[in-house]
Amino acid sequence: MLRRFPPKRSVARPSRSSLPSVQFTKVPLVQFTDFIAELTELPITLDGDALADVGRSRQTPVTVKLYNTTAADALRAALKSLGLACSVRDDGQIVITADESRRTKN
Repeated sequence: MLRRFPPKRSVARPSRSSLPSVQFTKVPLVQFTDFIAELTELPITLDGDALADVGRSRQTPVTVKLYNTTAADALRAALKSLGLACSVRDDGQIVITADESRRTKN
């Protein structure tokens, strides 16, 4: 089941807001992306096929510990560690996909 949160702000503004810290230890990817979606009020979609392409799922554990960061940077760091990436569509929806540069190297 995909959860979509309607965009209420521009993509640039909330994702660049400063966060004193972001700490998650072995939480499911879907829980982490739900947190970022709620924080930024931007919709995030997990592409199940792309996740499977790199051996990941919505339940793959995510660990991230950052200080003085942004929601966008926290999302990128967590995804990069899993071989994933995100892209922003014209409608502001963030889509989680396989990191194409990493997938072609493996």
